[in-house]
Amino acid sequence: PVVPGDGIIRNSAGGACKSLTIENGGYLTMSSNHSLTVDGAGGGGTLTVESGGNLIVTKDLTLQNSANCTLSGGNISITGNLLIQNSASTSISSGNINVDGSINLTSSASIAMSIGQVSVKGDFNLLLPSSMSMTTGNIYIGGDFTNNSSFNSTIGEFTFNGSSGQVIGGSQTTSFYNIKINNSNNTNTVRLGANIAVRHNLTMTNGDLNIVNFEINLGTTGTLVDESASSRVKALDGGGIPTTGGIIKADRVNPSGNIAGLGLIVTPSAALGNTTITRGHDELQGTGNYAGNTSILRYYNIITDKAKSVIVNDFVFNYFDAELNGHADGTLVMFQEISLNGGAPWWSPLSTNNNGTVNTATATSLNNDLITTKITLGSEATPLPVELVDFEVICEDNNVKLSWKTLSETNNNYFTINKSIQDNNFSNIGTVNGNGNSNKTTIYSFIDYNSSKSETQYYKLSQVDFDGAATDSKTVSIECFSDSKRKSILNVYPNPADEGSPIFIDLQGFEKNTEILVVIVDILGQQQYSKIIVTDLNGDTVNAIDKLNKLPAGTYIIIASSKNELYKKKLIIN
Repeated sequence: PVVPGDGIIRNSAGGACKSLTIENGGYLTMSSNHSLTVDGAGGGGTLTVESGGNLIVTKDLTLQNSANCTLSGGNISITGNLLIQNSASTSISSGNINVDGSINLTSSASIAMSIGQVSVKGDFNLLLPSSMSMTTGNIYIGGDFTNNSSFNSTIGEFTFNGSSGQVIGGSQTTSFYNIKINNSNNTNTVRLGANIAVRHNLTMTNGDLNIVNFEINLGTTGTLVDESASSRVKALDGGGIPTTGGIIKADRVNPSGNIAGLGLIVTPSAALGNTTITRGHDELQGTGNYAGNTSILRYYNIITDKAKSVIVNDFVFNYFDAELNGHADGTLVMFQEISLNGGAPWWSPLSTNNNGTVNTATATSLNNDLITTKITLGSEATPLPVELVDFEVICEDNNVKLSWKTLSETNNNYFTINKSIQDNNFSNIGTVNGNGNSNKTTIYSFIDYNSSKSETQYYKLSQVDFDGAATDSKTVSIECFSDSKRKSILNVYPNPADEGSPIFIDLQGFEKNTEILVVIVDILGQQQYSKIIVTDLNGDTVNAIDKLNKLPAGTYIIIASSKNELYKKKLIIN
């Protein structure tokens, strides 16, 4: 058949051709920046590329109106985008599809992949209503992956191999068989915009996987593979602040050794039975004599169906230098959260061997009344020579005012104030002298007269001793926007709210007609609410939390994320 000048393959009633087949050794090139459309309106509209056949489209390839594309060993190369829509389908039994732009499935379109390879340099979007099934094969994605519809994978592997920031998101929890992180950007690699599940291997090859405030569920068969200091799982928000909800977990029966590759080697004194192990990446606050201490940016929580009090575990706790959170390597102590005789839980230090050369800490757990075993690493000594508390920032008279307080100081020469806008590249904007040695409460302040009226600003303190040693504080963020600058904003009201009262989520300044995923998690990181909200033509929307999802009294984090943005707000319900 001859493809007409408009580049549309139609059914026979359309007057062009009913089907196009490229056999072994055959080539079809849509040259001069022309697109190709396969239209199945009225019946027909099929494109077949057999083994050894080649189709080259120098712009976009569109399948629509129940059209069908079958790839059985050939090659399809597309300079532009691949759009599958209006009940069109694509079947890949072998062969390769290479797309320089993006792949978009919408309006009941589908892809069935039994083997072969798909490479897309841009985004891969499964939009409502569409579907994809994957028996085996490999998919390489250089942009974002969005699943708002249906995805089923028997085996096969997704590789995220972009050179800039990538997002794995959507309104659905995607269950991958194999997933590989191989992103070459050392600053902004791959982050989650939704929960995911991995049933076989999550392989860390190059670049970090930032799970932000979401969850990776390895289930009963998934394993974290090849994690290293240069390619690790972490959980940070946009300002580099550790999140409370970013976890990776696995379920096992009578586990021992490095469970699911999560970095905790367990030698139990008895069979643990059905066990869930969770790895978190937040700093935990100490208790009692260690109330001024915080942990490294890793902890584990183990829940079993056996009587916890009769099972003692030997632990080898692995960590990375990037997780030390200001602690000195080689001086770490393992802490276990325990309770006795019905008392309030507290953190108890364990007899620990910390090998700073190989980044491990070894200890044996304690019997106690809690039904979980929660452990982390920290210091028995106050981790900072200055006991700094209440570091806050506020907008004041078109400037940013920083305030902080110390309860005691030892060898404190001065503080430097460091600032960043939208990234982790901090610069020094000022210095405040310290008090040297003091056992009294001291209040400090600093005003940033060069605050941004259009960007989120991040601040942290560096406390410097007289001997030059420096320790960084936590990072805090603030937005002081002028009325003339339109900026995405997440508001929640009333806040604090009374239990049972209506709670409204107000989104402003997003792109128009944009899907926003709103998730509410409690302080343990457990998801309590999730909903897709679509903004109006102005990029705004106000939604009430569904009446059937009333939240009990407590503290929550509300997370609103779109393709390019993520915002958080704390919600308190009395």
